[in-house]
Amino acid sequence: MLGVGAAYVYSAFSALEGSANIYFDTATMVLMLFTLGRYLEAVGRARAVRDLRPLLAMETECATVAEGDALVRRLVRDVGAGVVVRVRPASGFRSTG
Repeated sequence: MLGVGAAYVYSAFSALEGSANIYFDTATMVLMLFTLGRYLEAVGRARAVRDLRPLLAMETECATVAEGDALVRRLVRDVGAGVVVRVRPASGFRSTG
């Protein structure tokens, strides 16, 4: 904003003095590029959230934990680091992309 403001103020004084060094277009272009970048970021974020929803819906509440030779089902929140977990393929998952 400081650069855009400086270009605008300088151009306003230059226009009043009749000088040829006017940078209104540069200030406008910087603002447009900034706005376009923010728009593209918002679109990308919305797309990422949309694509993650099916994956989050597939999340289960239970995990199969290996305890010795036995497999025990436990709540995911009760499974800590270093625990051996059996992961089965998701047979109902279909890629949408």
